Amino acid sequence: GPMDEGPPRTEQQYSERCIKRCECLLMQESQRMAIEAACQRLCYAFCTHGDTNDFERYEALFAPDARFSRPGRVLQSAREIGDVLRVRPTTTIVRHLCMDYRDEYVRLGSEWRFAARTVELSFGDPAPR
Repeated sequence: GPMDEGPPRTEQQYSERCIKRCECLLMQESQRMAIEAACQRLCYAFCTHGDTNDFERYEALFAPDARFSRPGRVLQSAREIGDVLRVRPTTTIVRHLCMDYRDEYVRLGSEWRFAARTVELSFGDPAPR
């Protein structure tokens, strides 16, 4: 690669290396921004699908072996996480805020999923009733 070529001998070689480095940095920055945006959309989808009891889409946000820790309970798979919504009474109204989470993400194919999510309550009852 350009780093293995030794020191640049001409101004043109120096300029070409600078351009390659800048292109690489820009590509890395744009990739980072794309990943951050995908993970942010994942957080918003978590709130939306959880609030609307869309358990299929909610469950699909998690890797199959995901872990979801919430006060009083640790769920150990996407299926178990989805089951929480499946058994929740349809009359229960929930509104999530996009805060109070510690997340780990994993890329599955071209999509990002939660590998782990931990709820840290800033207000309200710290344990389920």
